Amino acid sequence: MMLDTTTEERRAARRRRRERLASHERDINVRGIVAAGVAAMTLLGLSHHLLLPDAADAGSHHLRRPMEKEAPFPRLTRKQRDAFGHHVLVDHTHGLVVCAIPKVGSTELARLILRLGNSSHWRRDPQRSALAVADRDKHLVSKLSLQRAQALVDDRRYTWAVFFRDPAHRLLSAYRDRILGRGENATFGEFVSRIRLDRRADPHWRPQRYLCNNEMLLERYDFVGHFARLQADARRLLESLGAWDRYGKKGWGAHKSRASIFAGAQLRAKAASEAFSVHYTPDLLARVRKMYAMDYALLRKVDAMEASMEARRGRRSKEAQVSAPAVEAAAATMETAATERTGDQAHSSPP
Repeated sequence: MMLDTTTEERRAARRRRRERLASHERDINVRGIVAAGVAAMTLLGLSHHLLLPDAADAGSHHLRRPMEKEAPFPRLTRKQRDAFGHHVLVDHTHGLVVCAIPKVGSTELARLILRLGNSSHWRRDPQRSALAVADRDKHLVSKLSLQRAQALVDDRRYTWAVFFRDPAHRLLSAYRDRILGRGENATFGEFVSRIRLDRRADPHWRPQRYLCNNEMLLERYDFVGHFARLQADARRLLESLGAWDRYGKKGWGAHKSRASIFAGAQLRAKAASEAFSVHYTPDLLARVRKMYAMDYALLRKVDAMEASMEARRGRRSKEAQVSAPAVEAAAATMETAATERTGDQAHSSPP
C-alpha cells in the first residue's frame, strides 16, 4: 500500500513538471510571435507608437519625425554657441532645453527653468535680481563648452521647446514696455521708423528668426508653442515632461498663490491686444509685416511642419488599427496551437 502511494505521488509530480514545461514553452512561443510581429511592423516603417500610444502626442505641437528616420543635426560653431546668449536655457533634471524669446513669455520661461532646477530664487526676476541671474547663468547653453553644447543638440533624450509670437503684436509689446514704460515720448510710428532689424538689434524686437539660432535649428524643436495659446501650450509641454502638477499648476502668482504658469502674462497680453487698434493704422501694419517678412515666413514654415506631423500621426493611427489586431490574432493562433500541442504531448507521454 505504501509502494502504491509513493508511485502515485511520483506520477503526479511528473505530470506537474510536464505542465510547467509546457506552460513555459507556450509563453516563449507567444512572446516570439509578438516580437516577430513588432519586428515586421518596424521593417514596414511603422512606429512602436502603434502598440504603445503616446498620450503626449494628443493635441500637442511635437514636430519631430520618427527617430530612426532623422538626419544628423547641424554642427555648431563657437559663434553659434555664443549666439544662444541668455536666451537658450537647459534643465538637465527634466531634459528640457527652451528658447526664451524676449516679449514671448521669456521671463516666465527663465523662472520655470530655475524652478525645475530647484533654485530658491526662482520667484525673482531672472533679468534683474543678482541672485536669480547667478542661478540663471548656470543653465545657459552658451556657457557650456562647444562639445557639451553640441551634445545637447544631438541628444534626442532632451526636449527642445520654443514659443513664437505674431511679430506685429510682439513689436507693439516691446514699444509699450521698453519705450512708454521708460517714460520716453515717442509715438509708435516714430519708434517703428527708427529701429533696425538686423542680428545686432535689441533682442526685444530683433526678429525671432535671428534668436536662438532658429534659422539653423528650427527642425530640432520637439515642441513649438504659440503666444496666442500660451497657458495651454505651456501645460501640454510640462505634462509631456511629467512636471505640470509640481511645477506649473500652481504657485505662479503671489506667495502661496494657486495661479498656474503664465496666468499673469496672459492678462498682460490681453491688454496689449486691446491696444493694437489704437497704435496700428492699416498702412503701419502693412509696413511692419513687410519689415518682419522673415519672421512671418518662419511661422508659415512651422505651421507647415505641424500639418505634416499631424498627417503622419493620422496615418500611423490608421495603420495601427489594421496592423495591431493582425499581430494580436497571430499571437492568439500561436498560443492555441501551443496549447493543443502541449495537450497532445501530455496524453502521449508514458507515466
